[in-house]
Amino acid sequence: MGMTENLLSTTQWVITALLFAVILLAAVRSVDWHKLRQDTSLQHTFFGAAVALGFLWQLRAGISPGLSIHVFGITLVTLMLGWGLAVLAGLLALVITVITGREPLMMFAEGFANGAFVTGMMVFNPDRLTTLDQRRYR
Repeated sequence: MGMTENLLSTTQWVITALLFAVILLAAVRSVDWHKLRQDTSLQHTFFGAAVALGFLWQLRAGISPGLSIHVFGITLVTLMLGWGLAVLAGLLALVITVITGREPLMMFAEGFANGAFVTGMMVFNPDRLTTLDQRRYR
């Protein structure tokens, strides 16, 4: 997040977009949709976390160079909701930042990969970066 549009070549942009699609599919498949539909408190937590992340990512605040607040926000959401819902909440938060103009639309996939996926993956289980097999960790 926070990159300008001209930093990625067309090939890098396409690769990032394909990676975005694969990650999004994995996150959608990992969510227990029946539980989410039945549990209203989980719904409120999920959508509240997405909106809170969207507003937090508007701030562009940082503690030190390279360590920004949005890393801590997605970390908290991952610990609260699990990897799949945290990635989807990060996706909704990124939609908010694109709609408000704080993130360029062309960098949507890159912002998703850096802002939601990598941070959420490292918090949820660092070993999962190499295996991507959620059944192993349940």
